[in-house]
Amino acid sequence: YGNNRAGNTLVYALPLQAGKYTITTGNHEWWGGQNPSMDLSQTTEAGTEKYASLPKMDNGQDCQAKYSFELPAAQTVTLTITAIGNQGPVISWLGVVRDGDYEAPDDNIVAQGECGDQGSNVTWVLTKDGTLTISGTRAMKDFSDYAVPWKDYRNATTENKITSIVIEQGVTHIGNNAFYFCQGVTGKVMIPEGVTSIGNRAFYEAKFMTGLELPSTLKTIANSAFSGCRALEELNLPDGLTSIGQEAFNYCRALTSLRIPESVTDVGNKAFANCDRLKYAVLSIDIGSSMFDKGNYVDDLQLATVSIAKGTTGIGYAAFSNCKNLSAIIVDAETLNNLCTSKNGTNHLPGANYPSSPSFSAAYYVIGDSVDASVLTELSK
Repeated sequence: YGNNRAGNTLVYALPLQAGKYTITTGNHEWWGGQNPSMDLSQTTEAGTEKYASLPKMDNGQDCQAKYSFELPAAQTVTLTITAIGNQGPVISWLGVVRDGDYEAPDDNIVAQGECGDQGSNVTWVLTKDGTLTISGTRAMKDFSDYAVPWKDYRNATTENKITSIVIEQGVTHIGNNAFYFCQGVTGKVMIPEGVTSIGNRAFYEAKFMTGLELPSTLKTIANSAFSGCRALEELNLPDGLTSIGQEAFNYCRALTSLRIPESVTDVGNKAFANCDRLKYAVLSIDIGSSMFDKGNYVDDLQLATVSIAKGTTGIGYAAFSNCKNLSAIIVDAETLNNLCTSKNGTNHLPGANYPSSPSFSAAYYVIGDSVDASVLTELSK
């Protein structure tokens, strides 16, 4: 009820989403004909329109006014009730109904929002069962660690924690730090077809994730993308992959075998360092420095067999440092000879910390033509 003065108003601000609506106001006369006459108007971004005038009513009489309209976009709609006479404006009740496409809120949703890069349409939804779903088209945004919108749900001890990740087809890039420290995630994560790149630290320390399925469209795995995924048991790198960043799979301690496809042209330093249960590796590229090195927090590496692709021209410094169980390197004769006479290969083929101090004693199995005796003599030092 407003003050008794002509022109006095009651104003209601109604935040509404896009859609079709009907506003209904109701008035009941309690004071024996003293109820004032009033004008009703509505203001949207399109302007103001008076849609009803209410006359004075007899005692006990009811009166309603309805107005239907459509909003093309979310906005605040203002309803104004203005006194015409000397009695203040009054309203008994107000109702707002969204027509046709109204949907009740989903009580299964914990949180949701947008996570797309500029020009992209990517959204996220976390449901009560712990599933984080990423959907939409084009690239996810690259986040800093503490700017990830679902950061409050990624810790393993958090209520409504993230336990599984679903990335729907249409997404093309998984952003930096997207699932950083999501320690409640278990089981397999499937990266859908269409994803071409996985950002820095995207799954860093998702240490209970046991499986990973990568798409044939994937080209780039950035630095530390899966570092610390200690329960990851299998890894099938797709043909077509071209780049593996520094420490990309560092401390993936459950991996037992590795095949790097021929399409890969660049592998960063320590890409598979501290993978201490890795026993067999098929390498089809030049080998990065400290590629299989170990740090202070793992036992001796179990790597026993390495297959080096024909045409490999270089092996980085200390690539097989501390691989004390390495007993066989499978390599063709021509590649072996070239490695042992090239600048990149001579000092580092044995994988020693220092050229004069090998950290393992390997028997070299050669496929193809015989190797010059001087090469074998050099390797045995």
